[in-house]
Amino acid sequence: MSKASIRWKDYSDEYSSTAFEVATPSGGAYDIDALEASIDAVVDAMEAVTFCSRGKEQYSVVSALGTETRPADEEAQRELGLRIFYQDDVTLKKYHVTVPGPRLSLMASAGFDVVDWSGAEMVTLESAFEANVLSPVGNAVSIITGTIVGRRN
Repeated sequence: MSKASIRWKDYSDEYSSTAFEVATPSGGAYDIDALEASIDAVVDAMEAVTFCSRGKEQYSVVSALGTETRPADEEAQRELGLRIFYQDDVTLKKYHVTVPGPRLSLMASAGFDVVDWSGAEMVTLESAFEANVLSPVGNAVSIITGTIVGRRN
């Protein structure tokens, strides 16, 4: 299943959201146009029965299920994370993402939480991230730093 989420704006400039499940497109001919058409049919019908203005629409589509098997390494724990701090190259606004269960031997320096980006795997991550990730407003991004973080227990 995939999910569609529609944001509505009311007369007081306040927002509400409506979300519903939809069938996930499958097969080699992944037809996003058919998915959007089916979602639009529902949202158009909703729009006809509300005074609110139709706003941002988001679709969450499952693209791969993965293996869902337990990792073999006992250090694969979500309580430890690699937090990547990056910024929008135009607005300079800062953001972050966290990758759980980091391989500390590839990025950590003893006694420090700051990530060492000089290793081959880290250089590859930085290159892939900056080449493919966009800020929420659609601009290119640059990594500022990375830190090792723990989850509050």
